[in-house]
Amino acid sequence: MNLPALNFPDKNLKLNKITQKFSFLACMGLLCVLIFLGMAWWLKGMAQEIYADYRIGQNPQVLADARIDGECKTRKFAFTDCAVTIQAQGRTWQKSFAFFDFSNEGYQVEAVVAADNPDLVSIDLAVETLGNRALFFAFFAAVSLFALWAAYFMLFISLPRQRRVVAAFNQADARPWQVVPVTTFKQGQKYRVTLDGVQRDVVLQFNKVQPWVLEEGAEGPVLLGIAPQGGGNPVPLDQKLSAIEGLSKAERQHLIAQIRQQLGG
Repeated sequence: MNLPALNFPDKNLKLNKITQKFSFLACMGLLCVLIFLGMAWWLKGMAQEIYADYRIGQNPQVLADARIDGECKTRKFAFTDCAVTIQAQGRTWQKSFAFFDFSNEGYQVEAVVAADNPDLVSIDLAVETLGNRALFFAFFAAVSLFALWAAYFMLFISLPRQRRVVAAFNQADARPWQVVPVTTFKQGQKYRVTLDGVQRDVVLQFNKVQPWVLEEGAEGPVLLGIAPQGGGNPVPLDQKLSAIEGLSKAERQHLIAQIRQQLGG
């Protein structure tokens, strides 16, 4: 494997990221936290509604002369949500619930009340679909937990890990940087670094700016990267050298031209 020889300018260059800026990773992690909190609040209300209808279902009784207004809408992926207003005996109850439905048919409903608790009022459709609603709840509970896991991974695993790798490049004795190959796996989505004597995975997300590919490896492409002087964890470079801070426009273009010429691209 022939590595291109790069002549970095003799100035105080810094590395500011691996593939994604740290501020972006932090914002994405915080967004996942907000998604989890919003879904947790929504799921709490859903759980309370399911439990109330479960209690009605243990001893249901038709609520005579009740007026029911509302509708059920089936949205994408067969998610059906219903919003209903029930009026009877001078009182009003608001009900909302959701479930999976693939039929897209209308519903004939009637109001029901718990025989042992007149304050618990619903419609028979809500009671009859309790099992379905429990699955609906479980599905979105899993989604919310995934959002929480993603937030934890980005904020407490991926972000600190990448900061440590990048920080090593910005020490005074790390320059001049050396050109190295970076072996990836998972079709170029990850590569490994060593921290505290333990190998750790780092996620690569180049998005619109592609990396420099030296050759195809067994599990993913081998990429052009740099490492601190004397060795250390490498960082792959993209084709705009966007991770390197401190280059002038002319210096950046000159380095890119060197790489293209030596790689034949």
